[in-house]
Amino acid sequence: MRSPRCRWRPCPGVFIERGLRKPGCGGTLPRYVDSIRAIDDRRLVKHVPRYGRWGAGKPLVGPARTVQPDPVHEEGFEGVTAAEPSVALVRVLVREQFPEWADLEVTEVSSQGWDNRTFRLGSVMSVRLPSGAGYAPQVDTEHRWLPFLSRYLQTPIPTPLAKGAASPQFPWAWSVYRWLDGTPLEETPTGNLDTLAVDVAAFLRALQSIPTPADAPEPEQANGFRGAPFDRYVAEGQEAVRMLDESVQQRARIWLDQATESSWTSAPVWVHGDMAAGNLLLHDGRLGGVIDFGCMAVGDPACDLTMAWTIFDARSRGIFRDHVYQAPETWSRARGWALWKALITLRSAPPRSAKSRLAQRTLSELSGSAS
Repeated sequence: MRSPRCRWRPCPGVFIERGLRKPGCGGTLPRYVDSIRAIDDRRLVKHVPRYGRWGAGKPLVGPARTVQPDPVHEEGFEGVTAAEPSVALVRVLVREQFPEWADLEVTEVSSQGWDNRTFRLGSVMSVRLPSGAGYAPQVDTEHRWLPFLSRYLQTPIPTPLAKGAASPQFPWAWSVYRWLDGTPLEETPTGNLDTLAVDVAAFLRALQSIPTPADAPEPEQANGFRGAPFDRYVAEGQEAVRMLDESVQQRARIWLDQATESSWTSAPVWVHGDMAAGNLLLHDGRLGGVIDFGCMAVGDPACDLTMAWTIFDARSRGIFRDHVYQAPETWSRARGWALWKALITLRSAPPRSAKSRLAQRTLSELSGSAS
C-alpha cells in the first residue's frame, strides 16, 4: 500500500547504522514515518514500545541518523563565532534540520555542564550543543561509542537518536538523545552516599570490563587527556599549589609527586572521564543513569576515582574503595587527579561560586583522608 503524501519539507538525513540516505520529499513518506511521528508525546505510548524503565540500549525512532553538513562548512570555521546556545537557537536548529520534531516544546534543563548545553525536546528527547570548539569533537565520539558501550552496561546511559550538522546558525555538529529520567546527584545532596558508592563502583567495574577495540578513543586534547598518565598535569598542579595555605602546601606537593610515581601497567580500560555529581542520575535513591560521556577514553581508570573525594564522605569513600577493587598506586594517582582539578578550579572560578565551593570541599576531604 502506498504511503500518504508527504507533509514535511525534505530533510537530508542519513541512517548511520545502515548507511541509507533518507529520501527527499518525492511525494511519499518513507516507511519509517510512523516511528518519526510517534515521537510526538501524544502518540508515544501507542506507537513506541518502552524497554524497561528507561529503555536504555533500545531504538526509540530507529537507528540514529545525521544531517549532512552544508559543503561550505566542511573546511572549518575560521572567523565563525558560535551563537550562545539558547532555547531560541535550538528551536531554529530543530526546525531546519529535523522538521518532523519542530512542534515539540524546547526547554532548558536546570543542571548544565561545562562542555555542553542541554535542552529538553518534548518529553522523551534532549538536545546537546557543544559550548566551544574544543568540545565539538565529543559529538562524534559519543555517537560512535555510546551504542557500543550500552550493549554491555546495565546502568542506563544516553542513546543517540540523531546528529545535527554544522550550519550558519551554529558552527559545530550537535546531538539529539533519548531523555533519561532521574535527578542529578548535585540536586539531591541528601541522598544515601553509602548506597550510591556501591552502585557507582558496580558501574565502573562494568565499564572497565568492556572490550576495547583498536579504534577506541585514546587520551587526547578532545577528551582532556582522560586516561593518560598524570604526569601531563603535575606541573600545573604544582604551580597552583602556591595559592594554598602554607600549612598544607607541603602535603599537597607530596600528593602530586606520588601521583607520578606509578603508572597503569595493565591493558587500557574504558574510562568515563567526568564522574561528576551532575552526571549521575538518581532514581528512588539509587543510581539510575550516567550521562555526559564526551571525555570517554581507554587508558588508566584513576581519573574516574576522583569522586572518592569530590562526592563521598569518609564512610562512603571507604565503601567505594572496597567495591572498586583497585591497587593503592591507582588511588594515589586518583588523589592527584582530584587535587589538580580542585586547584585549577579555585584558580579560575569566582570565590563564592558553586564550583569554588565544590573545590574547597574536595580539598577538605583530601586533607581529612588518610590516603
